[in-house]
Amino acid sequence: MAKSFKNNPLDNLTQTNTNSPEVPAKDIKKKYLRLDITNYQDYISLMADHKTNTSGEYVSMTQYILKLIEADKQKNLKLYGKLEEIEKMKKELI
Repeated sequence: MAKSFKNNPLDNLTQTNTNSPEVPAKDIKKKYLRLDITNYQDYISLMADHKTNTSGEYVSMTQYILKLIEADKQKNLKLYGKLEEIEKMKKELI
């Protein structure tokens, strides 16, 4: 017999805290990016496991990728800021 839910539990996966000051009211749902790691899955898994073993705390593949992205962002912070300004100016023109 299938279990009946009042609310679909999968709906909770896309909900965010609407009381957070960081989330504008118009951006209630998070944007997700699909990243095809098919050819890199073994590498990412191995590196995440290595981080787990060397840091003493669990590092998932997603956390590993997010840390890579953040490190790249910090490395290119000046360029990132300039590109962000260009995008802002584009929106103001439209």
